[in-house]
Amino acid sequence: MENGKVKNLSYIYSLNFRIAKQIADASKNIIQYILDIPNNTIYNTLIVGNPGTGKTTILKDIIKNISSGIENFNRNKCTV
Repeated sequence: MENGKVKNLSYIYSLNFRIAKQIADASKNIIQYILDIPNNTIYNTLIVGNPGTGKTTILKDIIKNISSGIENFNRNKCTV
């Protein structure tokens, strides 16, 4: 835009669609290492991986599981 008028137009030459899907129990093997159940807290955790390896999927599943409730873990009294 210049002086309130369109100065240049360019064509769209590609689109990228990301179709997100939920993978149930993606975090079931690692959640035991993230939660400190005896002290009712969550360990500081860094999730690292190459692009497209499921970091966000695992993180979303961890959050879902903690929010839904885990046996012997009281999320309302968690000291994070």
